Amino acid sequence: MNMQQTDTEQLFGKQYPVFDAGSSSILGMREYQQDACWFTVNSEQHELMAVVCDGMGGLSGGERASQSAVSELTKRFRTLRSVPDIPAFFREAAVAANNAVCSLTDDAGKTLGAGSTIVSVVIREDRLFWLSIGDSRIYLIRNCEIFPCCVEHNYEALLKERIQANEITREEADADPTRRDALTSYLGMRNMSRMEINDTPVQLLPNDMLLLCSDGLYKSLSDEEICRIAVENRINPQYAAETLTGQALAHATGKQDNTTAIVIQFNGELFRGKAIR
Repeated sequence: MNMQQTDTEQLFGKQYPVFDAGSSSILGMREYQQDACWFTVNSEQHELMAVVCDGMGGLSGGERASQSAVSELTKRFRTLRSVPDIPAFFREAAVAANNAVCSLTDDAGKTLGAGSTIVSVVIREDRLFWLSIGDSRIYLIRNCEIFPCCVEHNYEALLKERIQANEITREEADADPTRRDALTSYLGMRNMSRMEINDTPVQLLPNDMLLLCSDGLYKSLSDEEICRIAVENRINPQYAAETLTGQALAHATGKQDNTTAIVIQFNGELFRGKAIR
């Protein structure tokens, strides 16, 4: 799924920043696509919303889970004329998306048992809010440096938390045989309790970039490679997204996973004037 959208609208003499965005999803070497993504600009509220989900569950299970999660979030965003409290919106939407994935059934009416990660951002003017559950990532790219915004919900991150809390030693963590990339939170868990939402927004600066991606990208390319590709192609976020997924496939060392990237460029340009319809 490839999309590009540019918002250069001038509204009623107010100042508004401009967003450019593009997305790319590839199948990789899989037989089915379990990633789903979506983004849009709400011109009335001058917001950008984007979401990436990476489904789990095999065959159609993961595909249905990721699409269900994206559908639930976008449906809620589209039906709200204004979202005064974005963190509260994300909390309610995450619970609704989790319930939707948990409710999926197969042709026989049995619980599907599928799951999905989710990362989503809402940018209101120059303020960034995010939601993250699972191990998909949100990156902020600023001044040619790349910064992961969220902590992944996997067993490796849990061990690090326990070390920092002095609950276990590093030696005990290293001796733990549990698979380190096993998720500790994802949509589709009956008792999902871990989600990351920033209550205090991050203020974006002119020329900042954002990247939302599934793990197929960062498991194939280093953060430095991701940053370089994004910055070199910042003039065209759509091409940047396509180049990122293409390079992930080109550098695959094994069976390349489904890979999705949404690239957002915050131009920081401000416009004045009457509304242009």
